Amino acid sequence: SGTALKVAPGNFQLGTEVFSGIPVIARAYLPGNQTVAANATATVQMSSEDIDTHSAYNVSTYTFTAPDAGYYIVNCGAAYIANASATGRMYLRLKRGANVIRGAVRDQWAGHYDSLVVSGWVQLSASDAIVMEVYNSDPTYSVTLQNGSSLTYMEVWRVQLS
Repeated sequence: SGTALKVAPGNFQLGTEVFSGIPVIARAYLPGNQTVAANATATVQMSSEDIDTHSAYNVSTYTFTAPDAGYYIVNCGAAYIANASATGRMYLRLKRGANVIRGAVRDQWAGHYDSLVVSGWVQLSASDAIVMEVYNSDPTYSVTLQNGSSLTYMEVWRVQLS
């Protein structure tokens, strides 16, 4: 027999199918474009929310803090436009404290729109805080993160395994 997936009360819809018990705890997004300087790391300033059922996402510090210990599914995306002469790479990092717990990297396409996505399970203790950051490795040119709830965002769902 396998492990069953159980979750706190709530519903989750995938297409037309509704699954009971999988609540989205927090979903935040970037409400305006954000510039990331050349050769710089920046916390993604997601100061707007679609939902936050447990007040776990702080729109001032751009941080999700786990209300309970357990397993969480985290999905993050960052859409960006590279400068017409850019040659570096873009990194998307999900961090717990100083530690990168998930990440993605992509070569910049000069003058093009692109995106990075990170998705996965993480085990968090109560009060563990996670934040999304980006690093622009281009030595000369900045990158512009694109605003919008479907372009630059973080979603966090708590699940319980039994």
